[in-house]
Amino acid sequence: MSRGIVAILLLLSLPSIGCQGEGPGVELCPGGCPAGQVCDFSSGSCVPTRPEGCPLDMGRHLSMAADSSGTLHLAFYDQCFGDLVVATWRQGQEPVCQYVDGQGPGPQDPGDDVGLFASLALDELERPRVAYFDRSHGRLKLASSGGQGWQVITVPGTWQQDEVVGWGCSLVLDEQGQPHIAYLNLSSGLPEISRRRPDGSWTSEVVQLEPVAEPGDWQQPDDNVRPLQLLLDRRQVEWLAFWDPRDGGIKVASRQQPGWAVVQVASGQERATWVTAALDESSNLALAYHDRRRGRLLYAANNGGQLQQAVAAGDAAGGSSGAHCRLLFAADGLPRIFYLDGRSADLAMVAGLPAGGFDTPRSLVAAGTVGFFTGAVPRDGMIDVVTVRFDWQQDGSLAGQLLRLQVAGGTSRLGGGRP
Repeated sequence: MSRGIVAILLLLSLPSIGCQGEGPGVELCPGGCPAGQVCDFSSGSCVPTRPEGCPLDMGRHLSMAADSSGTLHLAFYDQCFGDLVVATWRQGQEPVCQYVDGQGPGPQDPGDDVGLFASLALDELERPRVAYFDRSHGRLKLASSGGQGWQVITVPGTWQQDEVVGWGCSLVLDEQGQPHIAYLNLSSGLPEISRRRPDGSWTSEVVQLEPVAEPGDWQQPDDNVRPLQLLLDRRQVEWLAFWDPRDGGIKVASRQQPGWAVVQVASGQERATWVTAALDESSNLALAYHDRRRGRLLYAANNGGQLQQAVAAGDAAGGSSGAHCRLLFAADGLPRIFYLDGRSADLAMVAGLPAGGFDTPRSLVAAGTVGFFTGAVPRDGMIDVVTVRFDWQQDGSLAGQLLRLQVAGGTSRLGGGRP
């Protein structure tokens, strides 16, 4: 991995401190701020004001979906101010953005630090809903678009005041349009799921796991991860693929009656915390994750009731393949995995083969430092892909730029009965 990529990964993990913070302990914005900037009193420096359109920094913690017209709906975190931003992007046009949460009392006040791990889904009327983490208060939030703008709530629960809940959240909507949100409770290290009932009330459930052999003291990783993904199959059964911070393992849990069935896919403290999952046409679970210790992209899929693993990209000899990965099943029924090739800083893709295994990975975009926070949705035999390219600014900060492309997704389905 190049030094430049390492530097970018480190900077991506820093908390939001404004666009160009000098840190506390300095004179607050000496001499005032130039036109187009405002004083961020948390860092004591001048930062650009929120632009009327899209922010200067776009795409961190990107989540997206496509509506029936092919318009993309995106949610992401603007690290410059610590805001949740939601955008619509029609083919051939520029994105149109809204600042949904994070602004302070004044129009340019930095406000709370919200929007990490944005997870977007469209309801039956194709209106976006977004689950995300409020880092300022250590809580899970949900934003819903309606006829009167956005409704933003802190998801209720019986947590203690000092508990940190909502980290790494993942949102799905059930057949009734009710949200199910999975996340990690950083106080216990256990995954939890909050669900809203049709009457508007909420329930929360801990995914009970076996105690780890040597619990020790575990540390929260940086925020530059996707540690879990929640899915609902056709029978409305919940499936959760996740990284367990207590022992570093990659695990899968399925909601049974009663309780949870948990399978360990991989173990070890060095396993990375980027996990992506999808269901095939028969509602069989598959997941992909980045093995940071060996620099590989690994894939695991159901085979006769067992999760069978395969190396999708990279090898034991080195490299850094697999971070920022996104798995889906294309129109031909075969998996596609988009990921960051850390050796070349490219967006790469690997496709599954009909007989099993994977084809040779190929680079999709090699323009600058690209391939971060990639999102992808299948549509009409194609796959819409949005990824983030990071560029250094004159003040030494990083700004993300959204890149959109389409990839062929196959034309014939491979069968497979419905469950």
